[in-house]
Amino acid sequence: MDRRQFLAAATAACAASGMAAVKAAEASNQRSDLAGVCDIHLHAAPDSRARSLSEYDMALEAKAAGYRAVLFKSNDFSCHDRAYVLRQAVSGIELFGSLVLNRATGTSLNVYAVEKALATTGRLCRTVWMPTLDAEYAVKTFKQKTPFIPVSDGRGKLLPETLRIMELCAQADVAFATGHSSPAESLLMAQAARDMGFKKCIITHPNTLIWKMTASQLEKAAELGAWIEFCYLGRFWGEDSAMPNYPRQSLQEAMNILRVAPERTFITTDLGQIGMPRPVEGMRLARNELLKAGFDASLLRLMLCSIPSYLIGLVDVPPCLKAENS
Repeated sequence: MDRRQFLAAATAACAASGMAAVKAAEASNQRSDLAGVCDIHLHAAPDSRARSLSEYDMALEAKAAGYRAVLFKSNDFSCHDRAYVLRQAVSGIELFGSLVLNRATGTSLNVYAVEKALATTGRLCRTVWMPTLDAEYAVKTFKQKTPFIPVSDGRGKLLPETLRIMELCAQADVAFATGHSSPAESLLMAQAARDMGFKKCIITHPNTLIWKMTASQLEKAAELGAWIEFCYLGRFWGEDSAMPNYPRQSLQEAMNILRVAPERTFITTDLGQIGMPRPVEGMRLARNELLKAGFDASLLRLMLCSIPSYLIGLVDVPPCLKAENS
């Protein structure tokens, strides 16, 4: 090899090495920007609806992005038993499931199903949701001709089954989510949780559609000790998306809601729908959008990492409660 050939080969090698270093740095940066994230509301296959990825693929993608944990949700099937098996295939990330009390578990609130979910091997059911697609409020508001499952008597009183399920969650230190209940019913549940000393009551996505709460309602929920779940899905759907029938929430409105009670608010994606961003991609878009818009980075980390990690039992007390108790 003459000198010219040597220099050409050396230049090519350096270029290749430099490109590899750039790619490695990019991968490292992408991993670090979501390090510690816990997305505790997303959908993956297998499910009764088509999903953009499997639970296995989601686990791998979340692990590669540096997530601390994922909690899977299906509106029809329990996910906690699958999480036990999935953990044996994917290490290095915490994987959990949940139970949603829709009609697949019975025509009314099924307390027995909750008891069995909480007793399943691994104790990986970390959220029990009140009815979602089959909630009375949702079915009646959307004028669907389908059966529904009530959580209250319609006169401002929660059903005994609702209270019993909350008690079971409290005893197991498992999060209880209000599902697609009305804002008024969700506040009733928040009050009941406070009355029984239960600290893991979640108000499900009160930032969108018929579940949207006013600032005063959000403040009330926070005062009662409930946790406010902000689903970022509302920023992704809209007329130019695969979910065109839902009005997209403006960034300004989203930030206004996040700032009402930031110490009691956490962010999930609620993604997994066909044609929408995959959950990890959506979480990165959400994080970057909020930071670019000037949202406080420390508050954002609280919402993406600390609070959800507490709600699924990875830490005993999140920083916001440590401050309150000090």
